[in-house]
Amino acid sequence: MFTNANTLVLEWGFVDRNGGRAQMTMHLPFSTTLATLNTFVSTMAPLLTTLSNATIERLTYRYRYADNAPGAPAIGSNSNLLLSLYYRNESRYEQINLPAPDTSYLETEGAYQGIRLDTSLVSVQSALSELTTALEAVVTPEAEAFPTEFLAGGVFK
Repeated sequence: MFTNANTLVLEWGFVDRNGGRAQMTMHLPFSTTLATLNTFVSTMAPLLTTLSNATIERLTYRYRYADNAPGAPAIGSNSNLLLSLYYRNESRYEQINLPAPDTSYLETEGAYQGIRLDTSLVSVQSALSELTTALEAVVTPEAEAFPTEFLAGGVFK
């Protein structure tokens, strides 16, 4: 079960006139809301740049969670392998890369044996259906709706 790790991590990315980059990390209470975080950032940014000749070029914040009792990885799991799932809509293609794919879900015959996701398996169809529905909440880096038409899946290193 995932539980919060007690803090929200706020990373400030700075750049100097020569293109050198530096990072500063702060921790805020896990309960900090986005509205409070925005107010804090708006207050802190001018204070930090008053004391620094560098420019703030990015902010990254992460709510950290950890599984306090993770199960053991499956026998044969290999995080050097990735299962790449490809999706599209009218205007773009996107992919999701999952580490250590379950190779029992790959095709066992033909030219793509051991490489391509076997979408004829009912278990794969069910998992893809549920995943595609869940992806409706995801957006692209440009804040567009994530494509939800599944095209293909395959393994690569």
